[in-house]
Amino acid sequence: MKRLLPEEEELRVLAQTRALLENLQRLTQHIPDEVGEAILSLSTIRREVYEHLNQLQHEHLILKARHYLQALPGMPADATWEWNPRQTGDYREPDLRATHQGVVLVSAEVTTSEKPVGVIGSRMGTTLIKLNQMKGELYYFVRTEAMKRRADFKVKRDGLNIQVAYLPDWARGKAVA
Repeated sequence: MKRLLPEEEELRVLAQTRALLENLQRLTQHIPDEVGEAILSLSTIRREVYEHLNQLQHEHLILKARHYLQALPGMPADATWEWNPRQTGDYREPDLRATHQGVVLVSAEVTTSEKPVGVIGSRMGTTLIKLNQMKGELYYFVRTEAMKRRADFKVKRDGLNIQVAYLPDWARGKAVA
């Protein structure tokens, strides 16, 4: 986990997102006329932007989650925030964690997935079980109603002590105040 400096990280996410969009624009300047070339073009786009598409959205949602949690009543203004922006950790490494005077206040996981189908639905279950082993108040952040419904169902069914937080406006505005 590394220390989260929200203002700096938001600027970094913006710069990397702009670079990604410029690269995507460059990769789509030529529209192929034949199917083989078109498929190769798609393959190149996927190779060059796929992982960044996922990671940048994930990082931004972590920043929004931090803003949401920082605004909770009783959250110390001087809490220390740490994050795991680009890797999946075990039960000791949430996407986001707040500590104060050596005590873990909050552990949170985020997902930018839109629909809980297939692998995403089963991965949600695994993530919730992992999150339930963490310290502090536990939050699972989602950005769609479908993901919230499924997460709420799994939390209730499995008796987990996790609050599902729905951030429908996750992509609007600044992530930090």
